Amino acid sequence: MVSCRRFAQVYSSDDEEDSLAKMLSQGQNSRRPKETMEGKMRKRKKVSLNEESDGEEEETERKKKKDDEETPPKELDPDDAKPVGEPVKVTGRGTHYGQFEYGGNRYKLEDSVLLHLEDNSLEPYVAIIKDITKRQDGSMMILVQWFYRQEDAKKKDGGKWVVNDTRERFYSFHRDEVPAESVMQRCVVNFVPAHKQLPSGRGFIVRKVYDTVDKKLWKLTDKDYEVAKQREIDLFVDKSLARLGDLPDFETEEDVEKAKRFSGKVKKPHVDLRKDKDVFPISSEYHSILDKFDSLTDNSHRNECLAKLLEAVQSICFNAGDEANDESFLWPDAAVSPVCALELAINVSYASDYSKYNQRIRTLAFNLKNTALLAKRLLSGELEPEKISNMSPTELKVGLTNEETEKNEPDDAERMQMTDVRCSRCSHIKVGLRDIVQAGHRDRYQLECIACGNSWYTSRDEVVSSSCRY
Repeated sequence: MVSCRRFAQVYSSDDEEDSLAKMLSQGQNSRRPKETMEGKMRKRKKVSLNEESDGEEEETERKKKKDDEETPPKELDPDDAKPVGEPVKVTGRGTHYGQFEYGGNRYKLEDSVLLHLEDNSLEPYVAIIKDITKRQDGSMMILVQWFYRQEDAKKKDGGKWVVNDTRERFYSFHRDEVPAESVMQRCVVNFVPAHKQLPSGRGFIVRKVYDTVDKKLWKLTDKDYEVAKQREIDLFVDKSLARLGDLPDFETEEDVEKAKRFSGKVKKPHVDLRKDKDVFPISSEYHSILDKFDSLTDNSHRNECLAKLLEAVQSICFNAGDEANDESFLWPDAAVSPVCALELAINVSYASDYSKYNQRIRTLAFNLKNTALLAKRLLSGELEPEKISNMSPTELKVGLTNEETEKNEPDDAERMQMTDVRCSRCSHIKVGLRDIVQAGHRDRYQLECIACGNSWYTSRDEVVSSSCRY
């Protein structure tokens, strides 16, 4: 017998479009907000997260269909959202598009966006656009899939979920149809597995999936979702890691203890040559070079890794007889010694873990090949091999250490407009204006404390009343 997988699948095929709302999110739907217009100001419609029982959902669906049949086409306003491009398909619910335009901005399917709220909360909702429909009455509606805030995700036994970062949201398979005019702006959402360290900078973070039926949280790496949903989560994780780069793993207590046991006692890596024999197949060209310079070790796997690193720096070198410049390095004379020193540093640091040794070789070979500055600094001796072997993925990507990057960049206080607002978390008056979100006739200010990293949204009146420094 096949066990039931988590979360029922939400479909949106042509044959099922007329009953889409009935299948959305296991009995969850949204209320259609009232439209408002003040003078010539751009309209901004509001949305809310609702949970209805099955009976209430069916009644809502019947009323919606009846309203759609009885409501005549409305007169379009220049400020209304408009479809862009050719229709994707036409169903009983309306005409479907791949993009729409609103407020001078263009939005497309799978965009992550902020949505205007129906309540008075200053922090907007976050969702992904899954469908764009122009109804028969001319109104533009979008089907969105929600990211839950901590306060919106209910626990089955009551209480609140604990999050470690104010940017964190919970992904869900709850979908609602809302007016296109409720969109405020695009945003960035990064799906980060639990074993990876959180990235710095802007953007929301997703580490768990909220089950709106059982009121539980699941990890992104859990493998008992429905196949389509697991594929969707895996795709988001892959896209996020590709955008963020190689995020370092969290260092567990077991890793720390293992490092202490082997610290100062390492002579040779414990390598099982029967496994991963051809991880780094060695080229006869690089083997000959290492042999010529008497740089081969008594371990064939280490020799393969030496050849891999040597190949990575070859592109910045010149051959004898070629025209050279001041920053060029003679191949292979200038490359062999620094590369051997780098491999030795990696061997000393990761000799106790064959897998981590291989992973570090791959990471350094990739960055030496693609970051010319890093390779040049290795061959010139500007960066010590021991220093390079311990650099983070972000440092390797730019070829600079964090200390060097901080010297070249202005600090947060110089980049942001500072205010006199006091941080509610650490009580320091080191709060800057990170962003201004346009929300109709009301602007929301995103503030960030440079002392503790706390970030929140507030109104303009609160900032002004705190004597903002210009």
